[in-house]
This record gives sequence, structure tokens and C-alpha cells, in this order.
Amino acid sequence: MSGNLLNEGKVRGIVHLIEETKTYGQKGFRKRLVVLEQPNDRFPNFVPIEFTQDACDSVDELGVGDDVEVNFRL
Repeated sequence: MSGNLLNEGKVRGIVHLIEETKTYGQKGFRKRLVVLEQPNDRFPNFVPIEFTQDACDSVDELGVGDDVEVNFRL
């Protein structure tokens, strides 16, 4: 196990759902959910991705049906 706790990756899919940005708490923590659909042989796979803080604004450029690749950190 490495000392780096962050794992980076990529996921590709078609934008299925884009939620509005939600704000929580007194400090104004922001979060926005995007669901990607990955076609499969029999059943599609739906991948939820949460964008936080300033990254919420980058979702404004997306539209349902767009084919996208998202870089993420866990």
C-alpha cells in the first residue's frame, strides 16, 4: 500500500442526468451530481459523480446526451 491516499482515474460515458448545485451548512459547501451512462451488452451501467466546490461550475458546460470523459480523484 502506498503512502498516497488519493487515487486518480478516468470514467467515460454519456451524460444521463445533471442535478442543480446544492449548498450545505454555514460555510456554503457546494455539491453537484452528474450521472453518466455506460452502454453495456444487456444492461447499461450508471455511474454517479459528485462535483464539489468550484468544480460544480464546470458542469454548466455539459448537457444531457453529451459523450464525456471525466478525470477524478478518490
